[in-house]
Amino acid sequence: MRTLLQFLGEKLLSGEADQLKEYSIGIDALGKPSSYDPRSDSTVRVQIGRLRQKLAEYYRTEGAHDILIVDIPKGQLSLDHKAAPVEEVALPDMAVSGFSERQAAAKWLRRTQIAAGVAVAALVLSAVLAFELWRQPQPRAKYETGWTPELEELWAPFLTPGKPVNISFEAPMFIRMGPSQFFRDTSVNRLSSAVLSPAVTAVGKALQVTQIEPRYHYAPFQEVNSAFLLGKLLAGRKPQTFLVRNNQLSWEQMANNNWLFIGSSGFFAELVEGSHIERQFIVEQNAVRNVHPRPGEPPMFMEQHSVGTASPLGFSEDGEVYAVVTRAPGPSADSNILYFESNVTSARLGAVQWFTDPELAATLVAKLKGPSDKLPRYFQVVIRVKYRDAIPIQSAYVTHRELPAAAGK
Repeated sequence: MRTLLQFLGEKLLSGEADQLKEYSIGIDALGKPSSYDPRSDSTVRVQIGRLRQKLAEYYRTEGAHDILIVDIPKGQLSLDHKAAPVEEVALPDMAVSGFSERQAAAKWLRRTQIAAGVAVAALVLSAVLAFELWRQPQPRAKYETGWTPELEELWAPFLTPGKPVNISFEAPMFIRMGPSQFFRDTSVNRLSSAVLSPAVTAVGKALQVTQIEPRYHYAPFQEVNSAFLLGKLLAGRKPQTFLVRNNQLSWEQMANNNWLFIGSSGFFAELVEGSHIERQFIVEQNAVRNVHPRPGEPPMFMEQHSVGTASPLGFSEDGEVYAVVTRAPGPSADSNILYFESNVTSARLGAVQWFTDPELAATLVAKLKGPSDKLPRYFQVVIRVKYRDAIPIQSAYVTHRELPAAAGK
């Protein structure tokens, strides 16, 4: 109850209360796994109902004289607050011995004003003291809620002092053709390639455009969501965490920083290949190639897509696809790369969840350690993600390979 109340209170104070959904409360407040489905699991509704009852009980007993009432209106998931009703106070008898009515009323008014002033001052002082205590650095446990030993192991190379962590996600290039027309060829991400693209040329002729301009103003929603999850996890432990657009990357930046990449195979492959690793899993069109299959493993992990009519857009965007996560050395000896790669943006978000969700991270670390009980420094892991309407609803570890440290030389 305390955890749920604190979560809802933070959302209320940040102005995000009206954005709360049953799914986000289950994941972020109650620690549900990413596969949590509110349609079949009523945990959030049950806990919200219990908290509503606890709040009502509090204001009937200990909080009967509180000046502020916090509750959860029926049918809602968020907190609301209001001033407590003011009790009617009868005026004192003005027929006081030795005083006229006017004198007695004036004296009572002065006392009331003084009492009110003292009460207001006390409230202000309490608020100031509470704020001062809140903003002072507080000692925290080695592992706070949401930060576990397994997450510590996964992220240790990226938390070393002096090396900023840059998060770069896919911002695909659109071609501007005229004042309001934009065109996207998914196989083209550089202006030098756009001028050679048959699709870009054909559209330019149809629109009678002679000059094109690249634009990087847009990004897939799940890429933004992935960057948010990573930033939310790391920012408290690594203040030097930044976002960098993919078209602004340079080798100089690569050498002096740790990097998290989120994108399809064409966006960051060149930068990852620059670290001279021999990749064991390669994302190709509609599949992930298994370079050296082990007994029982297929040479290709094939994607499965289905198109239906359940979505308001006219197609459901359902499927089961694969993501490859690569942790590799960066260009310099003490830099690191973590690359979340897939053909489908939903799968990339699903893979990020394995590195940010405590329960999934615990499973992943156990798989990566294996019998040796030692986490490899560099590795590739394959995650299978089932998605519906572009939202990852289920994911599973498939296999992994350790990459030798010598490969980074």
